[in-house]
Amino acid sequence: MTEIASPPLYRLAARARDQAGTDRDGRDAALVAITFSFIALEAAINDLTVLCGLPDLKRNADIIRKCAQVLAELDEKQESLPLKLSMLHAILADEPFDKGARPWQDLDSLIKLRNLVIHRRPAVAIFDPKAPFGLRLSQPKVLQALFGKKLISEDEATRQFWSTGVQKKEVAAWAVATSVECFGAIVSLLPDSTPRDILAGVLQRDLRPLVDAEQGTIGVGSS
Repeated sequence: MTEIASPPLYRLAARARDQAGTDRDGRDAALVAITFSFIALEAAINDLTVLCGLPDLKRNADIIRKCAQVLAELDEKQESLPLKLSMLHAILADEPFDKGARPWQDLDSLIKLRNLVIHRRPAVAIFDPKAPFGLRLSQPKVLQALFGKKLISEDEATRQFWSTGVQKKEVAAWAVATSVECFGAIVSLLPDSTPRDILAGVLQRDLRPLVDAEQGTIGVGSS
């Protein structure tokens, strides 16, 4: 029997998303949702790594074993989550994922946002007589991506401290949905096999219900 580690982490992310709001605790909850959305996706790929290494695989064992071997090598080298996903996509779809297409473009924004939260530094306003109120903020580029997705306002993207814009329910909901969608995209590429059966069940039973209805239905077969 193999324990699937990712669902509790996804539930933590979704619970924090639901608690996100405009008060202090709500803003803090949004940061938790963003962080755990990334952590949960890492755990989901770890689940896949373990399942692909099971000894009694019968259906499409060769390609599943190849996935297990590549993931184990990347783990040993402590390679990044995006590289693991790209290599999986290359094995299963014969090409790396398109970084400019969904959900991988959103994943790039999620990772940059997570890095901002985890490696947080004090924001600094620079004196600039040409700027509104005489102050200019050096804003992270990911804010423009979030503005393009209509998750934050132009004012939040350009004239407020970055944390003000991202500590909100809309961004938290997007983070959870992006994480689930990326995992669903990988699972949808798996051939008929025990790992696909198990993980498709996890997506259907545990993860899809966590995604807000307005974010769309996400799981195996979604694009």
